[in-house]
Amino acid sequence: MLETANDQDLEVLSAYTIRNLDSKMATGSDISQYKLMNVKEAHIDNRQEHLDLLCFPTLFPFGQYGEHHPRQSYPAQTLSLSEYIKSRLLNKDSQFHRYHSYCLHYYELKVNRP
Repeated sequence: MLETANDQDLEVLSAYTIRNLDSKMATGSDISQYKLMNVKEAHIDNRQEHLDLLCFPTLFPFGQYGEHHPRQSYPAQTLSLSEYIKSRLLNKDSQFHRYHSYCLHYYELKVNRP
């Protein structure tokens, strides 16, 4: 049976992870097993230009070629957000469409963009 958390507990426990109920888990309180490590870094402004490079360092290990990277093409073209997303997700390199957080990030951008 899982512990119940009151409002005071929820202030401390801000993030959880999902585990299979049938898996063998280490002993300890139920909430402590599901609690993720708290990140004590400064918040990232979600309006900054190179957000994708900062949020997905495994996809962009050198901090280049994100959404706002200057493209070299003839004639010079800029990609719309939809074109950029489509090019990443349909790319031969499957790391982008297999990274669920990356897909959800762009889904959220498309849904909430005016």
